[in-house]
Amino acid sequence: MRRWSGPILLCLIVGVALLSLAWTPFDIAAIDVAHRMRGASAAHPLGTDQLGRDMLSMLMTGARPSLGVAALALIIGLAGGVPLGLLAAARPGWVDELTARSTDILFAFPAILLALLVIAVLGPGATHAALAIGLFNIPVFARVTRASARSVWTRDFILAARLAGKGPGLISLEHVLPNIAGPLITQASLQLSLGVLAEAGLSFLGLGAQPPVASWGRMVADAQTLIGVAPGLALLPGLAIVVTVVAINLAGEALRDRIAPETGL
Repeated sequence: MRRWSGPILLCLIVGVALLSLAWTPFDIAAIDVAHRMRGASAAHPLGTDQLGRDMLSMLMTGARPSLGVAALALIIGLAGGVPLGLLAAARPGWVDELTARSTDILFAFPAILLALLVIAVLGPGATHAALAIGLFNIPVFARVTRASARSVWTRDFILAARLAGKGPGLISLEHVLPNIAGPLITQASLQLSLGVLAEAGLSFLGLGAQPPVASWGRMVADAQTLIGVAPGLALLPGLAIVVTVVAINLAGEALRDRIAPETGL
Protein backbone atom coordinates (compact mmCIF):
# COMPACT_ATOMS: atom_id res chain seq x y z
CA MET A 1 0.00 0.00 0.00
CA ARG A 2 2.91 2.34 0.75
CA ARG A 3 4.10 1.94 -2.84
CA TRP A 4 0.81 3.27 -4.15
CA SER A 5 0.30 6.03 -1.58
CA GLY A 6 2.38 8.53 -3.55
CA PRO A 7 0.75 7.96 -6.96
CA ILE A 8 -2.74 7.96 -5.42
CA LEU A 9 -2.06 11.19 -3.52
CA LEU A 10 -0.54 12.84 -6.60
CA CYS A 11 -3.52 11.78 -8.72
CA LEU A 12 -5.85 13.33 -6.15
CA ILE A 13 -3.93 16.62 -6.23
CA VAL A 14 -3.91 16.68 -10.03
CA GLY A 15 -7.60 15.77 -10.02
CA VAL A 16 -8.39 18.69 -7.72
CA ALA A 17 -6.42 21.04 -9.97
CA LEU A 18 -8.33 19.81 -13.04
CA LEU A 19 -11.65 20.01 -11.19
CA SER A 20 -10.97 23.66 -10.38
CA LEU A 21 -11.00 24.40 -14.11
CA ALA A 22 -14.71 23.61 -14.17
CA TRP A 23 -15.91 24.05 -10.58
CA THR A 24 -14.95 25.53 -7.23
CA PRO A 25 -17.22 26.04 -4.21
CA PHE A 26 -16.93 29.84 -4.61
CA ASP A 27 -15.63 32.29 -7.19
CA ILE A 28 -12.11 33.30 -6.08
CA ALA A 29 -12.61 36.70 -7.67
CA ALA A 30 -15.61 37.40 -5.42
CA ILE A 31 -14.53 39.58 -2.48
CA ASP A 32 -16.68 39.49 0.66
CA VAL A 33 -15.06 41.80 3.21
CA ALA A 34 -17.95 41.34 5.61
CA HIS A 35 -16.93 37.69 6.10
CA ARG A 36 -13.14 38.11 6.06
CA MET A 37 -10.90 35.78 8.11
CA ARG A 38 -13.78 33.62 9.27
CA GLY A 39 -13.09 30.20 10.74
CA ALA A 40 -14.21 26.87 9.36
CA SER A 41 -17.95 26.55 8.80
CA ALA A 42 -20.42 24.56 6.75
CA ALA A 43 -20.27 27.14 3.98
CA HIS A 44 -16.48 27.57 4.15
CA PRO A 45 -14.86 24.31 5.38
CA LEU A 46 -11.40 25.92 5.53
CA GLY A 47 -12.56 29.42 6.39
CA THR A 48 -12.01 32.64 4.45
CA ASP A 49 -8.98 34.83 3.79
CA GLN A 50 -8.32 38.50 4.48
CA LEU A 51 -10.58 39.50 1.58
CA GLY A 52 -13.39 37.12 2.45
CA ARG A 53 -12.54 34.64 -0.30
CA ASP A 54 -13.14 30.94 0.29
CA MET A 55 -9.86 29.26 1.26
CA LEU A 56 -10.85 25.87 -0.18
CA SER A 57 -11.55 27.45 -3.56
CA MET A 58 -8.27 29.37 -3.39
CA LEU A 59 -6.30 26.20 -2.61
CA MET A 60 -8.00 24.27 -5.42
CA THR A 61 -7.30 27.01 -7.95
CA GLY A 62 -3.78 27.60 -6.64
CA ALA A 63 -2.82 24.04 -7.54
CA ARG A 64 -3.04 24.84 -11.25
CA PRO A 65 -0.10 27.25 -11.62
CA SER A 66 2.02 25.29 -9.13
CA LEU A 67 1.65 22.00 -10.99
CA GLY A 68 1.40 23.56 -14.45
CA VAL A 69 4.58 25.62 -14.17
CA ALA A 70 6.52 22.69 -12.68
CA ALA A 71 5.30 20.30 -15.38
CA LEU A 72 6.11 22.73 -18.22
CA ALA A 73 9.56 23.37 -16.75
CA LEU A 74 10.13 19.60 -16.54
CA ILE A 75 9.16 19.17 -20.20
CA ILE A 76 11.56 21.94 -21.21
CA GLY A 77 14.35 20.31 -19.20
CA LEU A 78 13.73 16.86 -20.65
CA ALA A 79 13.38 18.11 -24.22
CA GLY A 80 16.60 20.09 -24.01
CA GLY A 81 18.75 18.07 -21.64
CA VAL A 82 18.17 14.44 -22.65
CA PRO A 83 19.13 14.88 -26.33
CA LEU A 84 22.23 16.83 -25.29
CA GLY A 85 23.25 14.10 -22.86
CA LEU A 86 22.68 11.34 -25.42
CA LEU A 87 24.68 13.26 -28.03
CA ALA A 88 27.58 13.81 -25.63
CA ALA A 89 27.69 10.12 -24.66
CA ALA A 90 27.47 8.94 -28.27
CA ARG A 91 30.16 11.35 -29.52
CA PRO A 92 33.14 11.29 -27.14
CA GLY A 93 35.70 13.92 -27.91
CA TRP A 94 35.08 17.57 -28.69
CA VAL A 95 31.28 17.16 -28.81
CA ASP A 96 31.27 15.60 -25.37
CA GLU A 97 33.66 18.24 -24.04
CA LEU A 98 31.64 21.12 -25.52
CA THR A 99 28.43 19.79 -24.00
CA ALA A 100 30.03 19.32 -20.59
CA ARG A 101 31.51 22.83 -20.55
CA SER A 102 28.23 24.38 -21.73
CA THR A 103 26.34 22.80 -18.84
CA ASP A 104 29.07 23.97 -16.46
CA ILE A 105 28.48 27.55 -17.61
CA LEU A 106 24.75 27.29 -16.86
CA PHE A 107 25.49 25.72 -13.48
CA ALA A 108 27.70 28.69 -12.65
CA PHE A 109 24.54 30.79 -12.27
CA PRO A 110 22.41 30.08 -9.18
CA ALA A 111 18.93 28.87 -10.12
CA ILE A 112 17.14 31.80 -8.53
CA LEU A 113 19.51 34.30 -10.22
CA LEU A 114 18.90 32.71 -13.62
CA ALA A 115 15.15 32.81 -13.00
CA LEU A 116 15.28 36.47 -11.97
CA LEU A 117 17.34 37.28 -15.09
CA VAL A 118 14.83 35.62 -17.42
CA ILE A 119 11.84 37.22 -15.72
CA ALA A 120 13.56 40.63 -15.70
CA VAL A 121 13.86 40.40 -19.48
CA LEU A 122 10.48 38.82 -20.27
CA GLY A 123 8.40 40.12 -17.37
CA PRO A 124 6.59 38.28 -14.55
CA GLY A 125 4.07 35.55 -15.30
CA ALA A 126 3.50 31.82 -14.98
CA THR A 127 4.77 31.00 -18.49
CA HIS A 128 7.95 33.02 -18.03
CA ALA A 129 8.50 31.38 -14.64
CA ALA A 130 8.21 27.96 -16.29
CA LEU A 131 10.75 28.98 -18.93
CA ALA A 132 13.16 30.24 -16.27
CA ILE A 133 12.90 27.03 -14.23
CA GLY A 134 13.07 24.89 -17.38
CA LEU A 135 16.32 26.52 -18.51
CA PHE A 136 17.94 25.45 -15.25
CA ASN A 137 16.56 21.91 -15.72
CA ILE A 138 18.32 21.48 -19.08
CA PRO A 139 21.90 21.14 -17.76
CA VAL A 140 20.65 18.93 -14.91
CA PHE A 141 19.13 16.39 -17.30
CA ALA A 142 22.06 16.73 -19.70
CA ARG A 143 24.49 15.70 -16.96
CA VAL A 144 22.37 12.82 -15.66
CA THR A 145 21.74 11.52 -19.17
CA ARG A 146 25.39 11.81 -20.18
CA ALA A 147 26.69 10.02 -17.08
CA SER A 148 24.14 7.21 -17.28
CA ALA A 149 24.45 6.78 -21.04
CA ARG A 150 28.25 6.56 -20.95
CA SER A 151 28.03 3.52 -18.67
CA VAL A 152 25.53 1.87 -21.02
CA TRP A 153 27.76 2.44 -24.05
CA THR A 154 30.37 0.09 -22.54
CA ARG A 155 28.03 -2.90 -22.45
CA ASP A 156 28.18 -5.91 -24.74
CA PHE A 157 24.75 -5.42 -26.32
CA ILE A 158 25.89 -2.00 -27.57
CA LEU A 159 28.84 -3.67 -29.29
CA ALA A 160 26.42 -6.17 -30.82
CA ALA A 161 24.25 -3.31 -32.10
CA ARG A 162 27.32 -1.67 -33.65
CA LEU A 163 28.29 -4.91 -35.36
CA ALA A 164 24.74 -5.10 -36.71
CA GLY A 165 25.38 -1.82 -38.51
CA LYS A 166 23.36 0.54 -36.32
CA GLY A 167 24.53 4.13 -36.05
CA PRO A 168 25.03 6.12 -32.84
CA GLY A 169 21.69 7.88 -33.15
CA LEU A 170 19.68 4.68 -33.56
CA ILE A 171 21.60 2.96 -30.77
CA SER A 172 20.94 5.90 -28.46
CA LEU A 173 17.20 5.75 -29.11
CA GLU A 174 16.69 1.98 -29.21
CA HIS A 175 19.19 0.74 -26.61
CA VAL A 176 20.64 3.53 -24.48
CA LEU A 177 17.55 5.58 -23.68
CA PRO A 178 15.41 2.65 -22.47
CA ASN A 179 18.26 1.51 -20.22
CA ILE A 180 18.64 4.86 -18.48
CA ALA A 181 14.93 5.31 -17.78
CA GLY A 182 15.40 4.59 -14.08
CA PRO A 183 17.85 7.45 -13.36
CA LEU A 184 15.86 9.80 -15.59
CA ILE A 185 12.61 9.07 -13.75
CA THR A 186 14.30 9.62 -10.41
CA GLN A 187 15.73 12.94 -11.57
CA ALA A 188 12.44 13.94 -13.19
CA SER A 189 10.52 13.43 -9.94
CA LEU A 190 13.14 15.47 -8.10
CA GLN A 191 13.05 18.32 -10.64
CA LEU A 192 9.25 18.30 -10.68
CA SER A 193 9.12 18.70 -6.91
CA LEU A 194 11.81 21.39 -7.08
CA GLY A 195 9.75 23.07 -9.78
CA VAL A 196 6.77 23.27 -7.43
CA LEU A 197 9.01 24.85 -4.78
CA ALA A 198 10.59 27.23 -7.30
CA GLU A 199 7.18 28.35 -8.61
CA ALA A 200 6.03 28.95 -5.05
CA GLY A 201 9.17 30.98 -4.36
CA LEU A 202 8.79 33.10 -7.50
CA SER A 203 5.09 33.68 -6.78
CA PHE A 204 6.00 34.62 -3.22
CA LEU A 205 8.26 37.31 -4.69
CA GLY A 206 5.50 38.44 -7.04
CA LEU A 207 7.26 37.10 -10.15
CA GLY A 208 5.13 34.03 -10.84
CA ALA A 209 1.42 33.80 -11.56
CA GLN A 210 -0.12 37.25 -11.44
CA PRO A 211 -3.46 38.28 -9.89
CA PRO A 212 -6.28 37.46 -10.23
CA VAL A 213 -4.77 33.97 -10.73
CA ALA A 214 -4.44 32.20 -7.38
CA SER A 215 -1.10 30.64 -6.44
CA TRP A 216 0.04 28.88 -3.29
CA GLY A 217 3.20 30.97 -3.12
CA ARG A 218 1.28 34.23 -3.47
CA MET A 219 -1.20 33.07 -0.82
CA VAL A 220 1.69 32.60 1.61
CA ALA A 221 3.08 36.03 0.70
CA ASP A 222 -0.28 37.74 1.17
CA ALA A 223 -0.75 36.10 4.57
CA GLN A 224 2.71 36.69 6.04
CA THR A 225 1.65 39.83 7.91
CA LEU A 226 -1.37 38.03 9.37
CA ILE A 227 0.36 34.94 10.76
CA GLY A 228 -0.14 36.10 14.33
CA VAL A 229 -3.85 36.76 13.75
CA ALA A 230 -4.82 34.00 11.31
CA PRO A 231 -1.97 31.48 10.91
CA GLY A 232 -4.11 29.19 8.79
CA LEU A 233 -3.94 31.62 5.88
CA ALA A 234 -0.23 30.85 5.50
CA LEU A 235 -0.17 27.31 6.90
CA LEU A 236 -2.78 25.86 4.53
CA PRO A 237 -1.03 26.80 1.25
CA GLY A 238 2.33 25.93 2.82
CA LEU A 239 0.97 22.50 3.76
CA ALA A 240 -0.38 22.07 0.23
CA ILE A 241 3.11 22.71 -1.16
CA VAL A 242 4.70 20.21 1.24
CA VAL A 243 2.13 17.49 0.54
CA THR A 244 2.50 17.97 -3.22
CA VAL A 245 6.30 17.71 -3.08
CA VAL A 246 6.13 14.56 -0.94
CA ALA A 247 3.52 13.01 -3.27
CA ILE A 248 5.67 13.70 -6.35
CA ASN A 249 8.75 12.12 -4.76
CA LEU A 250 6.82 9.04 -3.61
CA ALA A 251 5.21 8.68 -7.04
CA GLY A 252 8.62 8.96 -8.69
CA GLU A 253 10.04 6.23 -6.44
CA ALA A 254 7.10 3.94 -7.20
CA LEU A 255 7.47 4.44 -10.95
CA ARG A 256 11.22 3.91 -10.78
CA ASP A 257 10.79 0.67 -8.81
CA ARG A 258 8.56 -0.69 -11.55
CA ILE A 259 10.82 0.32 -14.42
CA ALA A 260 14.33 -0.14 -12.97
CA PRO A 261 14.22 -3.99 -12.85
CA GLU A 262 13.37 -4.00 -16.55
CA THR A 263 16.16 -1.59 -17.49
CA GLY A 264 18.82 -3.16 -15.32
CA LEU A 265 19.64 0.13 -13.57
